[in-house]
Amino acid sequence: MITTDQDHRCTDHFQGTSSAAPLATGIVALTLQANPDLTWRDVQHIVVRGAKVPNPEEPGWNLNGADLPVHHK
Repeated sequence: MITTDQDHRCTDHFQGTSSAAPLATGIVALTLQANPDLTWRDVQHIVVRGAKVPNPEEPGWNLNGADLPVHHK
C-alpha cells in the first residue's frame, strides 16, 4: 500500500494502526460482496489465516495453540 507519511511524503512502508481498521473493513466488505453466504466465522478464519506479522524482529511474538503468531500488543 502506498500512502503519505507524517512529513507528507509517499511511503510504501506503513504499519500504522490508523490505516489497519479501514483497510481491513474494505477487504471484508469486498470478500462479503464476492460471497455473501460467508458467516462471521468464515470471515474470522479468512482474516486470521491471511494476517501477516508486520515486524517479526519486534520482541514479544509467540505461537499460540493453533501455531499462529500472536503478540501481547
